[in-house]
Amino acid sequence: MSEESEKETNPSSATAAPCPTASQRDQWMVESQVFQIYQLFATIPRNAQNLMLELQRDNHVSKDLRHLNSAFSVLDAKH
Repeated sequence: MSEESEKETNPSSATAAPCPTASQRDQWMVESQVFQIYQLFATIPRNAQNLMLELQRDNHVSKDLRHLNSAFSVLDAKH
């Protein structure tokens, strides 16, 4: 039996997909988490969505940007 006909009659003997890399598994995990967040976000009322976005922004500004020195505060639209 030729290799070509073997693949047609026995699909499990076809070349198996390579195992995913650690980076691919990490990417799939992140994609899954993001999808779950979008699903949650889509199920809550509009006013709760707005509040959630404001809280996320405030958290980002206070936590993620605190390492900047005070000279950067002039870039804040509130000042």
